[in-house]
Amino acid sequence: MVMTAKAKRVKTKAETNWTQVGAPYVEPNKAMLGDKHLDPTESNVRLREDILKQESVKRIHGQDELEKSDRSLGSRLYFTEILRRLWNCNPQIRVRDGAEGSVALYIEKRRDEYHESDYEVPPNGIFFADHRYVGGLLKEWLPEWGHVTTDTSLVAHHEVRGWRSVLIGLIKAKIITYKRAIEEFGDPFHDQRSQFWYEQLFKETVKHA
Repeated sequence: MVMTAKAKRVKTKAETNWTQVGAPYVEPNKAMLGDKHLDPTESNVRLREDILKQESVKRIHGQDELEKSDRSLGSRLYFTEILRRLWNCNPQIRVRDGAEGSVALYIEKRRDEYHESDYEVPPNGIFFADHRYVGGLLKEWLPEWGHVTTDTSLVAHHEVRGWRSVLIGLIKAKIITYKRAIEEFGDPFHDQRSQFWYEQLFKETVKHA
């Protein structure tokens, strides 16, 4: 069989003499390349890094600070004392039992807040047709400042709620005023944990500065 010049060139290229170039010819195994060939421990680390990167977009604003459980250290208020002070801020606040171990806060609806369905007595009573939910708190001693706990992906999944968070919600909903909240609960100006209080209530703090 006569070998063409083209075939000779292909053969010469394919049959490189690796002894002459000082290196053995070893065909790479593609299965041994990339992440597939990582040690099982390294592979788990890489996988977790990828998961954390994907989940990081779900982290809440200021989470690094809010994860610090020592934010909730210090004096606490019992829920009945919190309610007493809230009533001083707005006597129209109504309290009902909420989810297990908690109380729910309601305020009477304004005329423009009624929906057509509200004119029918709900199964749980006429009260809930005439009042709207505005907040809630646990029936226990509450810290002034809350913090969050995270799941295995380091995403916040549970809030250990402080009573300042309750106040923020009520102030923003215009159930109590910033001025009355400060009079009853004190001004946290000198507390280094008050960052989010002022971030959430910036307009109110400016208004009453």
